[in-house]
Amino acid sequence: NYHLSNSYHNSTHSADVLHATAYFLSKERVKQTLDPIDEVAALIAATVHDVDHPGRTNSFLCNAGSELAILYNDTAVLESHHAALAFQITTRDDKCNIFKNMERNE
Repeated sequence: NYHLSNSYHNSTHSADVLHATAYFLSKERVKQTLDPIDEVAALIAATVHDVDHPGRTNSFLCNAGSELAILYNDTAVLESHHAALAFQITTRDDKCNIFKNMERNE
């Protein structure tokens, strides 16, 4: 759900962020401070952090009265959208649901 027409927030950007995150996670100093579940969470977050980005800022969306801004009450519009969509995508299909064996407090 990354848009090729978006000149920056596209799948290439997602891959770049994922690669950078994996690089930092491979460093011993970082590895010593994180549990394996934290490392997985960081990789997932890096992958989906801008999913379905419309190529506009939060301010633009709020000022334009966009559907997303209304849905998220002008509060962290894009961040809320990216997180919600990531959960929708992963939980929609049981084969893709990476969260199904986790407890809610994890």
